Amino acid sequence: MKIIMGIEYFSIQDLAEQFGKSEPTIYRWLNTGKLQGTRCGNEQMFTAEDVNRFIEESRTGSADGPTE
Repeated sequence: MKIIMGIEYFSIQDLAEQFGKSEPTIYRWLNTGKLQGTRCGNEQMFTAEDVNRFIEESRTGSADGPTE
């Protein structure tokens, strides 16, 4: 996790660890639009809001989420 201008950002690696999934799975969620993030230089980063939205959409069936 990084803090930039007072906002916490999570990396692909952080999410893979948090969800117990591989990094390629996180990239697949990102590339298919199931997970939204922000590009910071050459790194994709995610706010808590991005992650919470993904989890909520996964629960409602709008995205294949952490249980995939």
